[in-house]
Amino acid sequence: MVQQGSTGVRAVGAREELLDPRVLARLESVVRLARRVPADPRRGLRLPGRGLEHGARRPYEPGDDLRLVDWPAFARFERLFLKLPEDLPPARLDLVLDGSGSTACGEPAPAVRLALAAAALAAAATARQTRTFLWWAGEHVARHVSARPAELVRLLRFLSERRPAGDGSGVARAASRLARTSRFRGEAVLLSDGLEVAALLEAAARLGSEGFSVHAVVAEVRDELSSAVARTVASAGTADLVDAESGQRRRLPWSGQLADRAGAARSARLATLARGFAVRGVPCEFLGTEEPFERVAWDRLRMRPARHRAGPERRSVGGSMAESRGERQRTPAPGARRAAEGLQGGPRRAARRSP
Repeated sequence: MVQQGSTGVRAVGAREELLDPRVLARLESVVRLARRVPADPRRGLRLPGRGLEHGARRPYEPGDDLRLVDWPAFARFERLFLKLPEDLPPARLDLVLDGSGSTACGEPAPAVRLALAAAALAAAATARQTRTFLWWAGEHVARHVSARPAELVRLLRFLSERRPAGDGSGVARAASRLARTSRFRGEAVLLSDGLEVAALLEAAARLGSEGFSVHAVVAEVRDELSSAVARTVASAGTADLVDAESGQRRRLPWSGQLADRAGAARSARLATLARGFAVRGVPCEFLGTEEPFERVAWDRLRMRPARHRAGPERRSVGGSMAESRGERQRTPAPGARRAAEGLQGGPRRAARRSP
């Protein structure tokens, strides 16, 4: 029996891949690169606290600490004012990971690719002393917090225990919960297969209205069916299609046209999503099937934030997705190219010749 979701075929079984030692080794490479890239100055909301910089002032009251008296203000106004120290909020990154049933559909399964991309973003963030909150948006919203690179194994275990299920409304619920519970407003990244357009746009709008800097990562698929499943249903001639989100079943005679139609439907949804993100000013990048999952983390370490691109131009070819995309122009951040080349064995300066 073939289990097909809204536009794909269900294929779950990611625990072994997520816990593969080679995955952890690749994440450690991201950590090393993140530590070598110069950090940008921390910018954000200033909060009252025990900081070194001073912002607001209030009239002096008996018993206040005389070390905080603003003496230049006293010389000007002949009144005592107390300087209120300010503190920068802790650096924070929120990752909203789509856990709907459709993410388990397609080849390769977006659920695995999105989980690995989220782990790579967490590795880069924690290496730069940024606390990372991962919000699993499945049937039930779950949260995992990572503060150090040493906790990446726990993050991978958490992801391996999650099972994609339910509709895409979990993304909107997770975004709403994040907006309600988070005291600080930083960067929020939506990771999804892009099929639940309305829920994703609602989540982006909610987080943007609450002051978050919203980005989106969409995982693409190469085929709607794996080669093994395609051969099986072709020989059987019929397939029991089960919607991965609603559980509805339909038995249909199988032909290659069904896969082509599923691919066309997926392409149309992704194009609609890309236009919706563009209208809302949300940068969106597509993670291709042949690209390493670390690429989303590399982009944030080596480059300045990229401008929004409209999305891939796709066509359905024999049940598979083919896309033609333009090269994006990116501007390297200061010092980032040197750090990346040093890590990956890139070009080095030629040694000076002795006179």
